[in-house]
Amino acid sequence: MHNLFLGELRHHCMEVWGIDIKDKPPSGKKTQPHTQEEQRKWIAKGLLALRKQSRNALEKLRKGYVVAFANLNDVAPVGGKFTKAAYILGLVAWVRLLSSTRTLPPVLDYDTADFHLADDIPPDVSKYQVLSYEVLQAIRRDILSTQLPSWLQRPPSNFGSPSHGKLKADQWRTVCTVSMVITLVRLWSSSTASDSDKALLENFLHLVSAVDLASRRSMSRSRAAAYDEHMFRYLSGLQDLFDHQFVPNHHLSLHLHDCLVLFGPVHGWWAFPFERYNGLFHQANTNNKTADIPLTFMRWFYIGANLRQLMETMEWPDSPEYADVMESFREAFGDAMQGTRVVDALPFSTAANSLEEIKYDADQEEILPIPIYTAVLSFLNTVRQRAFTSAYASRPATRNHAPLNPKGQEVGSVLRAKVTYATSSHGARNSFVMYKDRTLCAGGELRAGQISQIYLHGHKISEKMVVEPFFVVKAYQPLNDADALRDPYRRWADINTSLYYNQFEEDVRIVPMDDIVSHFASDVYTPEDIDRECIVVRNLDRVSSASICSCCP
Repeated sequence: MHNLFLGELRHHCMEVWGIDIKDKPPSGKKTQPHTQEEQRKWIAKGLLALRKQSRNALEKLRKGYVVAFANLNDVAPVGGKFTKAAYILGLVAWVRLLSSTRTLPPVLDYDTADFHLADDIPPDVSKYQVLSYEVLQAIRRDILSTQLPSWLQRPPSNFGSPSHGKLKADQWRTVCTVSMVITLVRLWSSSTASDSDKALLENFLHLVSAVDLASRRSMSRSRAAAYDEHMFRYLSGLQDLFDHQFVPNHHLSLHLHDCLVLFGPVHGWWAFPFERYNGLFHQANTNNKTADIPLTFMRWFYIGANLRQLMETMEWPDSPEYADVMESFREAFGDAMQGTRVVDALPFSTAANSLEEIKYDADQEEILPIPIYTAVLSFLNTVRQRAFTSAYASRPATRNHAPLNPKGQEVGSVLRAKVTYATSSHGARNSFVMYKDRTLCAGGELRAGQISQIYLHGHKISEKMVVEPFFVVKAYQPLNDADALRDPYRRWADINTSLYYNQFEEDVRIVPMDDIVSHFASDVYTPEDIDRECIVVRNLDRVSSASICSCCP
């Protein structure tokens, strides 16, 4: 996936937008608009500078005039760089070769601080003018204020500055598909945003949508087709907006659709294992016996793979001694993974609801609150199709089945498939979750909420004790119909982001582990046309993308 994370996302930020160029505060002097008379004066100065072939005189013009002279006379900037100096070099070289009459750019019908040709919509969007210092600062503020789960590595707070060093592919993925989505949609879809900003945003979100769709852990023909459509529209926009020279990664991205259809999710065939072993090779002691390295690595690779398979699939005796052996093995040989690789590198055989071994402490048992106990009983009998009766049933006739244990243990967090889910008091960043709400729909409507409590409940199935976690979730209030139409994030369905009111509903939800879908990244602000504070919910689900189940209207 380096083709998408580095070849596309990083390339767009660095080579197209020049995101590292605006890492300096602007001078205190604000550029004043030029009136029509002032425009005529500066156009005349530009013509005189061209006749004299004076680079110094051209330097005194604002960039907009220089670019307008070049575009109108079909002069390309030297080296393909959209800088003022490159345009000036191109114009001077053109004048030396051709002494014909120069075509002058027309004066605009309005005052402007950024002169351009009337037909240029948007005007010069070269990489030196895309992101202002103020926009970059807004991205950095949002990086600090955004709540991210612990498995998602936070981008550097000085993003865009050379001082943070080289970013990994994983960091580019996070900053582009999460942080910049939250910030740029808020800024560039507002009523004060220019047509240029909106065009840039649409182009960028096509890229984000394509990358997000291609890197899901499930794939279908329709999802592959959606990826292909977004990538094609992104590249078309890249050419229309920037006249950008395509690179091999762009060409390769257009062939990825066929690979997704033929081979399925990229996690089954991407180069992640090779990248990990490249790192291991750098740390290995070779003893200067280079001829033996390939066979040595291959032999120990198979030994390690067989040992892991044996340890994870063998039905070990249920005794403290073997439990200690397994715990020691996992500590010594567990996967050292960080960032999105925690979820991306999981094998497809790993169930979505695979829980790490839960340590249930009977000494910490307590009587469950009645609402929680009732919800647990209902879930086990309806969804799991068990046959328990309430421990509080008063009449013998209603107790035809075994009573459900009324006790449980309150914990601060649980671990599922290497991902931690925690209460807001125990680990706030891991408490923001997307879950299925079955109160209105049997299939479950996808909602956003925050975990306030977690209870472990034990019950016997075929004489074997089964321990399951249940979550007390505070649900965020969804936007009303009128405000939902004003939600800037919902205009792009494939970025999986939307607004909720930053306020909880009165009734809490009791949610089983099966219905916890994923974490979400969040930030809080008050939209200009929604007169209430809202929370941005960036769904981090890497498997599905459905907002509601098929039985919901």
